[in-house]
Amino acid sequence: GAVQEGAEPVPYPEREARETFRVGLGVLLDGIEAARVGRT
Repeated sequence: GAVQEGAEPVPYPEREARETFRVGLGVLLDGIEAARVGRT
């Protein structure tokens, strides 16, 4: 195919999933922090 095997260390779907997970985790942690600060 046009893309050679081994050219990309991480497959695109997995990389996208990891990025989405990291962003979601950051938003979640921000929400928890905001909730903690708001309750104090």
